[in-house]
Amino acid sequence: MGVNIGLLTEYSKIYPELSETIEELSFGIPKGLIFKAGTTFLAKQTMDYSSANLFEIADIWFRTENFSFKEDLIKRVKAFYREEEISELTMLSPISSLKLLQLGFTKVERQNLKDEKQIEIDLFKIYLLINESFTSLHNISSGYIDLHYPDEGMGMLLLNMGFSTNDLTNYIYTREFFCQSVKSMFLADFIAKETRLQAHVHLLYKKYAVKSMEEYLSRIYGYLTPIGKKLKEGKKGFIEYNIKNADDKEFALKISVQEYSEKDDIDFKVVRTYPLVKIEDDTYRLTHPLYNR
Repeated sequence: MGVNIGLLTEYSKIYPELSETIEELSFGIPKGLIFKAGTTFLAKQTMDYSSANLFEIADIWFRTENFSFKEDLIKRVKAFYREEEISELTMLSPISSLKLLQLGFTKVERQNLKDEKQIEIDLFKIYLLINESFTSLHNISSGYIDLHYPDEGMGMLLLNMGFSTNDLTNYIYTREFFCQSVKSMFLADFIAKETRLQAHVHLLYKKYAVKSMEEYLSRIYGYLTPIGKKLKEGKKGFIEYNIKNADDKEFALKISVQEYSEKDDIDFKVVRTYPLVKIEDDTYRLTHPLYNR
């Protein structure tokens, strides 16, 4: 398995006396910053396989001005988690990072922005709350399994933990990237030659303002090149595209999420269909690396 979730750190375990909500905490945070956080964390886990250890993430997350907050966080973790749990605590999960992206898409921009120091703290708490919403579903399922399948408990728990998110977490990205790239070439060749699909092909050309399948693939593969280079050279970090050409800007918009409906985004279908998210003018980032476009 590419990603090991481990024991996710939860909001109520660290801040049992608080009752903040994601909606409250996200007020005043620009959606562009939420997108940056989500894409950074997804790249860290799904492509780089970097450590998601709570304390290591906290060291990266907080600036010097928030040192006192981080120190308080560490004290709380040691106070509210059992000693044997602390070494297993992780902060990040691909599911939580995808949910963070969803939050960005549903967020309405406001003029009243928080300062960066407070945004840093509130984003951290938001991620903890998202973690908790994810683990609570597993807790409900575990109770059901204990009640109805007491003799097959362990096997059912393992199935429950991995089945629903298997396609999001259980893969080796380097293999998937190259295999899917080759498959796309075969598919494009089949579609272009199949007479029964020509009406659909022409609709595709019209939608993306291209004249041939070769032109369409050339544009798409322009976004894949930095990913292949990253994998080949072993570089870490998110994939970001700075686009200046007018035609390229138009194409980038068409392969990025524009209209978003939360009720239609079951299993992150919308987020994973469109490979790009617009961070700011002329700047885009790769969303989930195994997009289905």
